[in-house]
Amino acid sequence: MGRVTIADVAERTGFSKTTIFRFLNGKYEFMSETTRKRISEVIKDIEYKPNRMARSLRLQQSHMIGVIVSDILNPFSAILYTGISEYCEQHGFTLLLADAGDNPEKEKRYIQSMIAQGVDGIVMNATGANVEYLNEVNRTTLPIVLADRPVKGCECDLVSSDTKQVTRDSLEVLLGKGYERILYATRQIGTNGIRRERIDEFTAQYEQKTGRTAKTLEYTKNDKDVLEAAILKEFAEAQKAGERLALFAGNGVVLSDMAQLVRHQTLYD
Repeated sequence: MGRVTIADVAERTGFSKTTIFRFLNGKYEFMSETTRKRISEVIKDIEYKPNRMARSLRLQQSHMIGVIVSDILNPFSAILYTGISEYCEQHGFTLLLADAGDNPEKEKRYIQSMIAQGVDGIVMNATGANVEYLNEVNRTTLPIVLADRPVKGCECDLVSSDTKQVTRDSLEVLLGKGYERILYATRQIGTNGIRRERIDEFTAQYEQKTGRTAKTLEYTKNDKDVLEAAILKEFAEAQKAGERLALFAGNGVVLSDMAQLVRHQTLYD
């Protein structure tokens, strides 16, 4: 087969070229699952590669990367963006930044907007709720790289820390210092893959190493009093049992919450 065009995809699927264009630009909101599946299958079958064909003249020279963070107020977002920015600037790329606010609909809109603006790829903290959409865009339109947050079922590349090793090292230090009573806390998990992965890994390793039931807590950013109550409860029980209590934060934001509460309550060991 010679040069494969959008017209070929349209002919094979029976849909208009406009529909194919919308699919290639990630605008799936008015398409049925059957339509999307059919277009995706034909594109794969006839090996149509939009990044090498019609979109190449516009996109390959853009030297722009889209970055979508989950929460701009999270200190990790600033660290993530700074790292990506420094590397991209060294290699002649500029960045487009967007804050999805952990909102799946905003996430999709920003992806569509960045595609329209001709970015060469997208790096993102995914909400975890748009798995099928991310796979379609990554497979047919442009590459997406997940930063820190794994998404179950997502085919995109992932750059993340080694949760298993970090948890193992942290527990070895705490248990080695005699902290067998440990409270693990995380912000609300929802569809956040990395939060789920970390709490599950902590639970599995802690229980395997100690034979005790792991104590974990999930709370929202508006319910810090829940975290405070849990810390006070565990501290009181630890004192009564003659044990030392350690607090294990699921991320930097939780660590900050814990530090403020501990300082406020003057709980030190």
